[in-house]
Amino acid sequence: MTQSLLKSRLLASAQSAPEQLQPDFEAQYTEFVSIAQSILYSDIGYLAIAQSLDEALGLIEESLASKKKDLA
Repeated sequence: MTQSLLKSRLLASAQSAPEQLQPDFEAQYTEFVSIAQSILYSDIGYLAIAQSLDEALGLIEESLASKKKDLA
């Protein structure tokens, strides 16, 4: 999933010459946005977002449970 983003021309340009603005930067950026949106709005993207949110909520719940024990 993230391999597509990592192989995009925008990231390749940024890694090779970050201080130089590439002449086709706008096209590279548009391509990058398109790839990112296709990942985010795919089934895999939705599942990854859901998993990340579940993990974050789990961490919050653990933290709250631990604070309640400390107060008791």
